[in-house]
Amino acid sequence: MMARWFIFLEITDPDVNMLLSSLRHIFTDEDMHHNIHITLKGPLKGKINRHQIESVSKNFCDETILLAGTGIFKTETDSVVYIRARNDKLWKVWLKPDYPRKKYGFNPHVTLYKGRDGLLANKIYEFLNRERIELLCRSFKITPYLSKQTPIFSDADNEKYPASFERLIEVGKIQRNILERAKQLMEEHENTLQLPLW
Repeated sequence: MMARWFIFLEITDPDVNMLLSSLRHIFTDEDMHHNIHITLKGPLKGKINRHQIESVSKNFCDETILLAGTGIFKTETDSVVYIRARNDKLWKVWLKPDYPRKKYGFNPHVTLYKGRDGLLANKIYEFLNRERIELLCRSFKITPYLSKQTPIFSDADNEKYPASFERLIEVGKIQRNILERAKQLMEEHENTLQLPLW
């Protein structure tokens, strides 16, 4: 299989990244070391160069991304649950050949669940809808990505994120026990799968 290249808008706000990566980890058991991101372009043919990254980055100087509203869609194999991303500049740079705008519309987002369990996807969608997550993010970077690998231009001074999103709780954006309730949802779903069918 040929390499698939992408351009990501990586969320580097420590609190937003920790909250969303924690939820994604609970829902999918995915490694938390991968930053939360919005796919802006890809898959693209050929290696992405620094000029392409700088060109996309110029669009987002002093911009704010709103992460709000939950959505769900199905592919041939998976269900995907996500938080919508909003900013006028996203339209300008958006290019996803596998999901052309004319057929699929314009839908920048942060994926929090991707998997084959449609019932679980619906439960996660309902849970996130009840939470009414609405976050403003001013800290992000544009990065190239090669599928199944790590970002290509890694910064030597990459930030270490605190294991908390206390600021979001303090300003009333998130309820303090959101992760415990997300874990409870997953445990209850797992228990329903183990019930005898009689």
